[in-house]
Amino acid sequence: MKLSAYLQHATMYRETDEFEGYLKTVRLLADAGFDAYDFALFANLPVRGSVFNGSDYAEYAKRLREEADRDGLRCNQTHAPFYGYCTEHLTWEQYTALLPRALEVTAILGGEICVVHPERAFGPEENAERLYRPLTKYAEKYDIRIALENLWMEENGRIVPCACSTPESYLAHLRLLDPARFVACLDIGHAEILGDTVSAVSLIHALGDRLQAIHVHDNDLVSDLHQMPYCGKIDWDGVLGALKKIGYRGTFTFEVGQERFPLELAKPAAVLLCAIGRHMIEKLS
Repeated sequence: MKLSAYLQHATMYRETDEFEGYLKTVRLLADAGFDAYDFALFANLPVRGSVFNGSDYAEYAKRLREEADRDGLRCNQTHAPFYGYCTEHLTWEQYTALLPRALEVTAILGGEICVVHPERAFGPEENAERLYRPLTKYAEKYDIRIALENLWMEENGRIVPCACSTPESYLAHLRLLDPARFVACLDIGHAEILGDTVSAVSLIHALGDRLQAIHVHDNDLVSDLHQMPYCGKIDWDGVLGALKKIGYRGTFTFEVGQERFPLELAKPAAVLLCAIGRHMIEKLS
């Protein structure tokens, strides 16, 4: 099983330009022992001034792939922009117009999956009609899969379920979409902050073979903290046991905030994260 880590514009490289920050992070992850990376397009594609927001986005994607290939690191998946984060200046129509570019960049990078959040406030039919079905032709054109991710939302100061939060909602979304092109990316941390309403284990068992990607990170079961595993309160033995039971064979992808570490600790932090990942993967064999 391949081990992947999150790649966004590394804020630990604040003094370098955006693209050089990506290249430095690729080298960091490769040197630490990772096999792949999950590219955070939501942190650049909708952002004015980003190299992926301009007309040369395809050339930058090709350069990034060339450098990553040279370092022995592949792109396993990307994360498309999602409505409401770095897209506050966009209408719904402008936002959805960005998504074909996200799928194209995924293909250029060599990724197999592009994670596209459902709109939290929509039900399954509205998400299918207004968001996912229009993307099917692009998924076919670029020969990639689109992964729906389980989410949460805040209401009156409380974390509550929304689109794809529960097994029922997740499966209702997926049933409306072509299984050859639409799969699930389970965010384990998101599943574990909904209290007794749901758990990562219940979602894993419900999704079965539709589960083809995961986002791995820890928290205190209250807030979405994106910590390293074993730094919070998630029952990882239970989660890994459930993944083993369904025969999960997708990439093991961390969505941990490495940028929180000082630059001097970036390399040892990445090495530790990689070691944690190898330890967890061993439990799935």
